[in-house]
Amino acid sequence: MKGPKTKIGVLHVGETYLDSLEMLLSQVVRNYNQQILKASVEIGIYPGQLPVLFILAKQDGMIQKELVSRLRIKPATVTVKLNQMENAGLIERRPDPDDLRASRVFMTLEGHSKLEHVNKIVKNVEEKCFEGFLEEEKFLLRRFLLHMNRNLEEL
Repeated sequence: MKGPKTKIGVLHVGETYLDSLEMLLSQVVRNYNQQILKASVEIGIYPGQLPVLFILAKQDGMIQKELVSRLRIKPATVTVKLNQMENAGLIERRPDPDDLRASRVFMTLEGHSKLEHVNKIVKNVEEKCFEGFLEEEKFLLRRFLLHMNRNLEEL
């Protein structure tokens, strides 16, 4: 059975690595992330800072140690990142009133403002990503990806 014609020839699912689902998903994710990162850098948000802002948006005032755990990166790397973000006015650290050895991380008004911009960027990238899709197709794609993810989690 012949697949659709593309710039790289006729695609048959899984015929070669370049035609594989892994490669296709990787390309989409890479392009999606590049668009978001490019636009984010233009407003002064740099790679590695987005996850911190997204986490703090859900739970502002986290203890720095909890943030390390959520980000799954080395404590020293988080400290450097937080120093950069604090110098840029995106976050502030305050001593934990219950444990003076710990500090809590809070998003500043500037951080919230930048995050609003990032959310608009994400919305614009998603709109472009799904340009020409019917609502039913977007729903099905989401359903398929969730199903695939659950299947892989069972391995």
